[in-house]
Amino acid sequence: MWGINGRKVVIPAKAGIQILILIWFLFVGCAKQPYSPTESDAHKKYEKGDFEGALEALEKEPYRKKDRLLYLLDKATFLHAAGHYEESNTVFEEAFHAAEYWESKSAGQEIAAAFTNETVLPYSGEIYERLLIQTFQMLNYALLGKMDEALIEVRQYHNDLYRFFGFPIPKAYQDAFAFKLASLLWELHGQKDDARIDNQKALKSNIQSGSVPNNGNVIVILETGLAPILEGEKTVIADIVIKLPKIKEREFETDPVQIVVDKKEMFESIPLNNITTMASANLEKKLEIAKTHKFFKTALKEWAEAKILYTLKDKPSNMPEGARLAQAIFAGAAVALIANSLEAADLRIWSTLPNTFQIARLSLPSGEHTLKIKGTHKTVSKKIVVPQKQPLFLAFRIF
Repeated sequence: MWGINGRKVVIPAKAGIQILILIWFLFVGCAKQPYSPTESDAHKKYEKGDFEGALEALEKEPYRKKDRLLYLLDKATFLHAAGHYEESNTVFEEAFHAAEYWESKSAGQEIAAAFTNETVLPYSGEIYERLLIQTFQMLNYALLGKMDEALIEVRQYHNDLYRFFGFPIPKAYQDAFAFKLASLLWELHGQKDDARIDNQKALKSNIQSGSVPNNGNVIVILETGLAPILEGEKTVIADIVIKLPKIKEREFETDPVQIVVDKKEMFESIPLNNITTMASANLEKKLEIAKTHKFFKTALKEWAEAKILYTLKDKPSNMPEGARLAQAIFAGAAVALIANSLEAADLRIWSTLPNTFQIARLSLPSGEHTLKIKGTHKTVSKKIVVPQKQPLFLAFRIF
Protein backbone atom coordinates (compact mmCIF):
# COMPACT_ATOMS: atom_id res chain seq x y z
CA MET A 1 0.00 0.00 0.00
CA TRP A 2 1.51 3.32 -1.05
CA GLY A 3 0.32 6.92 -0.49
CA ILE A 4 -0.11 9.20 -3.51
CA ASN A 5 -1.50 12.72 -3.05
CA GLY A 6 -3.00 11.67 0.29
CA ARG A 7 -4.78 8.63 -1.16
CA LYS A 8 -3.96 5.01 -0.41
CA VAL A 9 -3.15 2.90 -3.42
CA VAL A 10 -3.05 -0.87 -3.09
CA ILE A 11 -0.41 -2.65 -5.17
CA PRO A 12 -0.89 -6.40 -5.56
CA ALA A 13 1.90 -8.57 -4.15
CA LYS A 14 2.88 -9.83 -7.60
CA ALA A 15 3.09 -6.26 -8.93
CA GLY A 16 5.09 -5.26 -5.87
CA ILE A 17 7.66 -7.95 -6.63
CA GLN A 18 7.82 -6.83 -10.24
CA ILE A 19 8.37 -3.23 -9.15
CA LEU A 20 11.14 -4.35 -6.78
CA ILE A 21 12.87 -6.22 -9.58
CA LEU A 22 12.43 -3.24 -11.93
CA ILE A 23 14.04 -0.94 -9.36
CA TRP A 24 16.96 -3.34 -9.10
CA PHE A 25 17.41 -3.30 -12.88
CA LEU A 26 17.23 0.49 -12.98
CA PHE A 27 20.14 0.63 -10.57
CA VAL A 28 22.29 -1.59 -12.80
CA GLY A 29 23.28 1.41 -14.93
CA CYS A 30 24.30 3.35 -11.83
CA ALA A 31 26.52 0.52 -10.62
CA LYS A 32 28.57 0.24 -13.80
CA GLN A 33 31.93 1.69 -14.72
CA PRO A 34 33.24 3.39 -11.57
CA TYR A 35 36.43 5.38 -11.91
CA SER A 36 39.18 2.76 -11.99
CA PRO A 37 42.16 4.43 -13.61
CA THR A 38 45.21 2.46 -12.47
CA GLU A 39 45.61 0.84 -15.89
CA SER A 40 44.78 3.99 -17.82
CA ASP A 41 47.15 5.69 -20.24
CA ALA A 42 47.36 8.74 -17.97
CA HIS A 43 48.45 6.68 -14.98
CA LYS A 44 50.98 4.68 -16.96
CA LYS A 45 52.62 7.88 -18.20
CA TYR A 46 52.58 9.34 -14.71
CA GLU A 47 54.37 6.32 -13.26
CA LYS A 48 57.00 6.59 -15.99
CA GLY A 49 57.66 10.20 -15.01
CA ASP A 50 55.95 11.72 -18.07
CA PHE A 51 53.85 14.17 -16.08
CA GLU A 52 52.90 16.47 -18.97
CA GLY A 53 51.85 13.45 -21.04
CA ALA A 54 49.80 12.20 -18.09
CA LEU A 55 47.93 15.50 -17.96
CA GLU A 56 47.13 15.38 -21.68
CA ALA A 57 45.94 11.77 -21.45
CA LEU A 58 43.81 12.48 -18.38
CA GLU A 59 41.78 15.10 -20.24
CA LYS A 60 40.80 12.50 -22.83
CA GLU A 61 39.58 9.89 -20.35
CA PRO A 62 35.87 9.81 -19.45
CA TYR A 63 34.62 9.61 -15.88
CA ARG A 64 31.26 9.53 -14.12
CA LYS A 65 29.99 12.70 -12.45
CA LYS A 66 29.98 10.93 -9.09
CA ASP A 67 33.71 10.16 -9.56
CA ARG A 68 34.72 13.75 -10.31
CA LEU A 69 36.62 14.09 -7.04
CA LEU A 70 39.03 11.33 -8.06
CA TYR A 71 39.57 13.01 -11.42
CA LEU A 72 40.36 16.30 -9.66
CA LEU A 73 42.76 14.62 -7.24
CA ASP A 74 44.63 12.96 -10.08
CA LYS A 75 44.80 16.15 -12.11
CA ALA A 76 46.08 18.17 -9.13
CA THR A 77 48.67 15.47 -8.39
CA PHE A 78 49.90 15.43 -12.00
CA LEU A 79 50.15 19.24 -11.99
CA HIS A 80 52.12 19.14 -8.75
CA ALA A 81 54.53 16.50 -10.09
CA ALA A 82 55.00 18.57 -13.26
CA GLY A 83 55.94 21.64 -11.20
CA HIS A 84 52.75 23.61 -11.93
CA TYR A 85 52.22 24.40 -8.27
CA GLU A 86 49.82 27.34 -8.66
CA GLU A 87 47.55 25.40 -11.03
CA SER A 88 47.81 22.35 -8.79
CA ASN A 89 46.52 24.30 -5.80
CA THR A 90 43.63 25.70 -7.85
CA VAL A 91 42.52 22.15 -8.66
CA PHE A 92 43.15 20.93 -5.11
CA GLU A 93 40.90 23.75 -3.87
CA GLU A 94 38.18 22.59 -6.25
CA ALA A 95 38.70 19.04 -4.99
CA PHE A 96 38.36 20.21 -1.39
CA HIS A 97 34.98 21.83 -2.10
CA ALA A 98 33.85 18.84 -4.19
CA ALA A 99 34.58 16.53 -1.26
CA GLU A 100 32.56 18.74 1.09
CA TYR A 101 29.67 18.91 -1.39
CA TRP A 102 29.50 15.21 -2.15
CA GLU A 103 29.76 14.26 1.51
CA SER A 104 26.63 16.31 2.21
CA LYS A 105 24.81 14.77 -0.76
CA SER A 106 25.76 11.10 -0.28
CA ALA A 107 23.75 10.61 2.94
CA GLY A 108 20.47 10.76 1.03
CA GLN A 109 21.69 8.14 -1.45
CA GLU A 110 22.68 5.47 1.08
CA ILE A 111 19.53 3.47 0.30
CA ALA A 112 20.69 3.08 -3.30
CA ALA A 113 23.98 1.62 -2.06
CA ALA A 114 22.09 -0.78 0.19
CA PHE A 115 20.04 -2.05 -2.77
CA THR A 116 23.02 -2.26 -5.12
CA ASN A 117 26.58 -1.38 -4.06
CA GLU A 118 28.66 1.55 -2.84
CA THR A 119 29.79 2.59 -6.32
CA VAL A 120 26.39 4.25 -6.89
CA LEU A 121 27.34 6.84 -4.27
CA PRO A 122 29.30 9.96 -5.21
CA TYR A 123 32.89 9.63 -4.07
CA SER A 124 33.54 12.19 -1.32
CA GLY A 125 37.05 11.01 -0.41
CA GLU A 126 38.40 9.10 2.55
CA ILE A 127 39.42 11.10 5.63
CA TYR A 128 43.14 10.63 5.08
CA GLU A 129 42.75 11.72 1.44
CA ARG A 130 40.94 14.89 2.42
CA LEU A 131 43.67 15.71 4.94
CA LEU A 132 46.32 15.12 2.27
CA ILE A 133 44.64 17.73 0.06
CA GLN A 134 45.61 20.29 2.72
CA THR A 135 49.11 18.82 2.98
CA PHE A 136 49.68 19.16 -0.76
CA GLN A 137 48.37 22.72 -0.70
CA MET A 138 50.74 23.81 2.06
CA LEU A 139 53.58 22.07 0.19
CA ASN A 140 52.69 23.75 -3.11
CA TYR A 141 52.71 27.19 -1.51
CA ALA A 142 56.05 26.43 0.17
CA LEU A 143 57.49 25.45 -3.23
CA LEU A 144 56.22 28.76 -4.60
CA GLY A 145 57.84 30.63 -1.73
CA LYS A 146 54.43 31.88 -0.52
CA MET A 147 54.84 31.32 3.21
CA ASP A 148 51.76 33.30 4.33
CA GLU A 149 49.49 31.25 2.06
CA ALA A 150 51.20 28.03 3.17
CA LEU A 151 50.45 28.86 6.81
CA ILE A 152 46.77 29.41 5.98
CA GLU A 153 46.72 25.79 4.76
CA VAL A 154 48.54 24.70 7.94
CA ARG A 155 45.75 26.22 10.02
CA GLN A 156 43.12 24.60 7.78
CA TYR A 157 44.86 21.24 8.19
CA HIS A 158 44.70 21.50 11.99
CA ASN A 159 41.07 22.61 11.85
CA ASP A 160 40.18 19.62 9.69
CA LEU A 161 42.01 17.20 11.99
CA TYR A 162 39.86 18.27 14.93
CA ARG A 163 36.73 18.54 12.81
CA PHE A 164 37.09 14.92 11.72
CA PHE A 165 38.34 13.40 14.97
CA GLY A 166 38.13 15.77 17.91
CA PHE A 167 40.70 14.72 20.50
CA PRO A 168 42.66 12.48 20.68
CA ILE A 169 43.53 12.06 17.02
CA PRO A 170 43.88 8.36 16.08
CA LYS A 171 47.51 7.30 15.74
CA ALA A 172 47.17 6.26 12.08
CA TYR A 173 46.09 9.80 11.13
CA GLN A 174 48.88 11.59 13.01
CA ASP A 175 50.89 12.33 9.89
CA ALA A 176 54.49 13.11 10.83
CA PHE A 177 55.19 14.60 7.41
CA ALA A 178 52.32 17.10 7.62
CA PHE A 179 53.30 18.07 11.17
CA LYS A 180 56.99 18.43 10.28
CA LEU A 181 56.23 20.49 7.17
CA ALA A 182 53.97 22.71 9.28
CA SER A 183 56.74 23.04 11.88
CA LEU A 184 59.24 24.12 9.21
CA LEU A 185 56.83 26.69 7.83
CA TRP A 186 56.18 28.17 11.29
CA GLU A 187 59.91 28.25 11.99
CA LEU A 188 60.81 29.98 8.73
CA HIS A 189 58.06 32.50 9.43
CA GLY A 190 59.61 33.30 12.82
CA GLN A 191 56.85 31.70 14.94
CA LYS A 192 59.00 29.49 17.16
CA ASP A 193 56.35 28.37 19.65
CA ASP A 194 54.03 27.08 16.89
CA ALA A 195 57.04 25.43 15.23
CA ARG A 196 57.97 23.65 18.47
CA ILE A 197 54.41 22.39 19.03
CA ASP A 198 54.07 20.91 15.55
CA ASN A 199 57.58 19.44 15.74
CA GLN A 200 56.63 17.66 18.98
CA LYS A 201 53.51 16.30 17.28
CA ALA A 202 55.69 14.97 14.45
CA LEU A 203 58.02 13.23 16.87
CA LYS A 204 55.11 11.62 18.75
CA SER A 205 53.17 10.56 15.66
CA ASN A 206 53.47 7.72 13.16
CA ILE A 207 57.02 8.75 12.29
CA GLN A 208 59.06 5.97 10.68
CA SER A 209 62.62 6.78 11.65
CA GLY A 210 64.87 9.52 13.01
CA SER A 211 64.23 13.24 13.03
CA VAL A 212 64.88 15.99 10.50
CA PRO A 213 67.88 18.28 11.23
CA ASN A 214 66.96 21.60 12.87
CA ASN A 215 69.16 23.70 10.58
CA GLY A 216 69.40 24.14 6.82
CA ASN A 217 68.28 26.58 4.17
CA VAL A 218 67.32 23.98 1.53
CA ILE A 219 64.40 21.65 2.27
CA VAL A 220 64.09 18.72 -0.12
CA ILE A 221 60.77 16.84 -0.21
CA LEU A 222 60.84 13.36 -1.74
CA GLU A 223 57.57 11.72 -2.72
CA THR A 224 58.47 8.07 -3.12
CA GLY A 225 56.80 4.89 -4.30
CA LEU A 226 53.18 4.12 -5.10
CA ALA A 227 50.30 4.27 -2.66
CA PRO A 228 48.13 1.16 -2.32
CA ILE A 229 45.08 0.44 -4.41
CA LEU A 230 42.01 -1.63 -3.58
CA GLU A 231 40.98 -4.98 -4.99
CA GLY A 232 37.80 -7.01 -4.48
CA GLU A 233 37.58 -10.02 -2.20
CA LYS A 234 34.64 -12.35 -2.90
CA THR A 235 32.61 -14.49 -0.50
CA VAL A 236 29.15 -16.09 -0.81
CA ILE A 237 26.40 -15.69 1.80
CA ALA A 238 22.98 -17.32 1.28
CA ASP A 239 23.83 -17.86 -2.42
CA ILE A 240 24.52 -14.11 -2.87
CA VAL A 241 28.00 -13.07 -3.94
CA ILE A 242 29.48 -10.54 -1.54
CA LYS A 243 32.47 -8.46 -2.66
CA LEU A 244 34.43 -6.32 -0.24
CA PRO A 245 37.49 -4.13 -0.85
CA LYS A 246 40.90 -5.03 0.53
CA ILE A 247 44.25 -3.28 0.41
CA LYS A 248 46.65 -4.21 -2.36
CA GLU A 249 50.13 -2.91 -1.73
CA ARG A 250 52.25 -1.80 -4.65
CA GLU A 251 55.97 -1.25 -5.01
CA PHE A 252 56.98 1.47 -2.63
CA GLU A 253 60.09 3.13 -1.28
CA THR A 254 60.31 3.47 2.51
CA ASP A 255 64.09 3.47 2.99
CA PRO A 256 65.99 6.76 3.24
CA VAL A 257 67.05 8.17 -0.12
CA GLN A 258 70.60 9.39 -0.77
CA ILE A 259 71.11 12.97 -2.01
CA VAL A 260 74.50 13.88 -3.44
CA VAL A 261 75.35 17.58 -3.75
CA ASP A 262 77.99 18.68 -6.27
CA LYS A 263 79.38 15.12 -6.48
CA LYS A 264 80.82 15.29 -2.97
CA GLU A 265 78.47 16.03 -0.07
CA MET A 266 76.01 13.26 0.75
CA PHE A 267 72.78 13.57 2.72
CA GLU A 268 70.00 11.14 3.58
CA SER A 269 66.29 11.84 3.64
CA ILE A 270 64.08 10.91 6.60
CA PRO A 271 60.88 8.92 5.81
CA LEU A 272 58.04 10.54 7.73
CA ASN A 273 54.86 8.68 6.88
CA ASN A 274 53.37 5.70 5.07
CA ILE A 275 50.16 6.10 3.08
CA THR A 276 49.54 2.34 3.19
CA THR A 277 49.25 2.57 6.98
CA MET A 278 46.69 5.37 6.68
CA ALA A 279 44.71 3.60 3.95
CA SER A 280 44.61 0.33 5.91
CA ALA A 281 43.30 2.05 9.05
CA ASN A 282 40.71 3.92 6.99
CA LEU A 283 39.54 0.73 5.26
CA GLU A 284 38.35 -0.75 8.56
CA LYS A 285 35.72 1.98 8.86
CA LYS A 286 34.80 1.67 5.19
CA LEU A 287 34.27 -2.08 5.60
CA GLU A 288 31.82 -1.55 8.46
CA ILE A 289 29.56 0.50 6.18
CA ALA A 290 29.97 -1.91 3.26
CA LYS A 291 29.11 -4.93 5.41
CA THR A 292 25.93 -3.20 6.60
CA HIS A 293 24.88 -2.66 2.98
CA LYS A 294 25.68 -6.27 2.08
CA PHE A 295 23.65 -7.57 5.03
CA PHE A 296 20.70 -5.41 4.00
CA LYS A 297 20.85 -6.65 0.42
CA THR A 298 21.06 -10.30 1.54
CA ALA A 299 18.02 -9.80 3.79
CA LEU A 300 16.15 -8.08 0.96
CA LYS A 301 16.90 -10.97 -1.38
CA GLU A 302 15.65 -13.49 1.20
CA TRP A 303 12.48 -11.46 1.69
CA ALA A 304 11.85 -11.26 -2.07
CA GLU A 305 12.25 -15.02 -2.48
CA ALA A 306 9.91 -15.73 0.45
CA LYS A 307 7.35 -13.26 -0.93
CA ILE A 308 7.42 -14.95 -4.33
CA LEU A 309 6.91 -18.39 -2.80
CA TYR A 310 4.04 -17.11 -0.65
CA THR A 311 2.36 -15.34 -3.57
CA LEU A 312 2.56 -18.36 -5.88
CA LYS A 313 1.33 -20.68 -3.16
CA ASP A 314 -1.54 -18.43 -2.07
CA LYS A 315 -2.75 -17.46 -5.55
CA PRO A 316 -5.53 -19.70 -6.96
CA SER A 317 -4.28 -21.48 -10.04
CA ASN A 318 -5.06 -24.46 -12.26
CA MET A 319 -1.33 -24.90 -12.81
CA PRO A 320 -0.01 -28.32 -11.72
CA GLU A 321 1.88 -28.34 -8.43
CA GLY A 322 5.15 -29.30 -10.15
CA ALA A 323 4.89 -26.40 -12.59
CA ARG A 324 4.14 -23.97 -9.76
CA LEU A 325 7.17 -25.24 -7.86
CA ALA A 326 9.35 -24.81 -10.95
CA GLN A 327 8.00 -21.29 -11.40
CA ALA A 328 8.88 -20.45 -7.79
CA ILE A 329 12.38 -21.87 -8.14
CA PHE A 330 12.92 -19.93 -11.36
CA ALA A 331 11.64 -16.68 -9.79
CA GLY A 332 13.89 -17.17 -6.74
CA ALA A 333 16.89 -17.82 -8.97
CA ALA A 334 16.09 -14.67 -10.94
CA VAL A 335 16.13 -12.62 -7.75
CA ALA A 336 19.53 -14.08 -6.78
CA LEU A 337 20.86 -13.47 -10.31
CA ILE A 338 19.80 -9.82 -10.21
CA ALA A 339 21.33 -9.34 -6.77
CA ASN A 340 24.61 -10.92 -7.85
CA SER A 341 24.74 -8.93 -11.09
CA LEU A 342 24.64 -5.71 -9.06
CA GLU A 343 27.29 -6.76 -6.57
CA ALA A 344 30.62 -4.94 -6.70
CA ALA A 345 33.23 -3.79 -4.24
CA ASP A 346 33.93 -0.08 -4.13
CA LEU A 347 37.56 0.08 -5.26
CA ARG A 348 37.79 3.85 -5.66
CA ILE A 349 40.90 5.35 -4.06
CA TRP A 350 43.38 8.18 -4.66
CA SER A 351 45.90 5.95 -6.42
CA THR A 352 48.35 8.62 -7.65
CA LEU A 353 49.59 9.41 -4.15
CA PRO A 354 53.16 8.52 -3.24
CA ASN A 355 53.44 5.85 -0.58
CA THR A 356 55.91 7.83 1.52
CA PHE A 357 56.85 11.47 2.02
CA GLN A 358 60.45 12.07 3.04
CA ILE A 359 62.36 15.22 4.02
CA ALA A 360 66.03 16.19 3.85
CA ARG A 361 67.28 19.51 5.18
CA LEU A 362 70.55 20.76 3.72
CA SER A 363 72.83 23.68 4.54
CA LEU A 364 74.17 25.03 1.23
CA PRO A 365 75.85 28.29 0.29
CA SER A 366 73.99 30.56 -2.10
CA GLY A 367 74.62 29.97 -5.78
CA GLU A 368 74.30 27.10 -8.24
CA HIS A 369 74.50 23.46 -7.18
CA THR A 370 73.78 20.05 -8.70
CA LEU A 371 71.65 17.57 -6.80
CA LYS A 372 71.52 13.85 -7.53
CA ILE A 373 68.65 11.91 -5.98
CA LYS A 374 69.41 8.19 -5.92
CA GLY A 375 66.15 6.26 -6.02
CA THR A 376 65.77 2.50 -6.22
CA HIS A 377 65.24 2.39 -9.99
CA LYS A 378 66.65 5.65 -11.23
CA THR A 379 68.83 8.62 -10.35
CA VAL A 380 67.36 12.09 -10.82
CA SER A 381 69.73 15.01 -11.40
CA LYS A 382 68.79 18.66 -11.14
CA LYS A 383 70.63 21.98 -11.11
CA ILE A 384 69.38 24.37 -8.47
CA VAL A 385 70.10 27.96 -7.50
CA VAL A 386 70.11 28.65 -3.78
CA PRO A 387 69.04 32.24 -3.06
CA GLN A 388 70.58 34.47 -0.41
CA LYS A 389 68.85 34.88 2.97
CA GLN A 390 65.72 32.92 2.17
CA PRO A 391 64.82 29.22 2.25
CA LEU A 392 64.42 27.06 -0.83
CA PHE A 393 61.86 24.24 -1.00
CA LEU A 394 62.32 21.50 -3.62
CA ALA A 395 60.13 18.49 -4.42
CA PHE A 396 60.94 15.33 -6.38
CA ARG A 397 58.58 12.51 -7.39
CA ILE A 398 60.51 9.23 -7.16
CA PHE A 399 59.06 5.91 -8.31
